[in-house]
Amino acid sequence: MKSYGPVSANFSKDLFDIVAAFLSTSDKSVTIVFNYNSNEPYSYGILDMTGRVIITKDRNIATEGINTIEIVADLAKGAYQLILQNSEKMVAHKFFYLSN
Repeated sequence: MKSYGPVSANFSKDLFDIVAAFLSTSDKSVTIVFNYNSNEPYSYGILDMTGRVIITKDRNIATEGINTIEIVADLAKGAYQLILQNSEKMVAHKFFYLSN
């Protein structure tokens, strides 16, 4: 753990985590940037806040390091949960979709 002023942080390349999610209302897509620490396939899913599955896709190929995926989904205005998972870990990111 390194200290940066009043903040301590632990940076590592050995992470599986969602870095960012960018929404596009014009082409109805969600672009996900994530760090991956494995060569095994991963799955993703988008769920609404009631737990209803909007879209899923299994056995996606990724490489170690930063990866980007674009998920095309016709989302209504609301809050959603993005889930990425492999056989060892699941990570989630909440986002809000505000359509025009």
